[in-house]
Amino acid sequence: KPAPPVPRAPGGGELHPAILRHVNGACEPCVFHAATRGCRHGNHCTYCHLNHAPPVVDRRVRKRTRDKITSRLHTLLRPPVDLDAVHAELQKEAVHHIFGRVMIQDYLEDPDPTNFFNTRLQEQP
Repeated sequence: KPAPPVPRAPGGGELHPAILRHVNGACEPCVFHAATRGCRHGNHCTYCHLNHAPPVVDRRVRKRTRDKITSRLHTLLRPPVDLDAVHAELQKEAVHHIFGRVMIQDYLEDPDPTNFFNTRLQEQP
């Protein structure tokens, strides 16, 4: 069976490697791009900036897993937060586990992120 044709940009040019990974289903979505603030790395970001379905946690995440992820994110996002400095680490967490991705997206959308973990820890059973 022949390989599918390589997608081309309008005008016949080569597509950006990130777009090729997206077309092939091998991309990793940028957790920052999905946020209202957007990704400050723009075209230099190595993660996919195309639209993806929102993440869905289809089953309850084990408490031990939730606690580990929350602890790692709490360490990364301890105020004052320089999102550029922790960009790569947050992307790794988002790729590693869907719960981490959802939690990071919630943090990025929180109007008062300095209180995020206090509120979050009170809500968890």
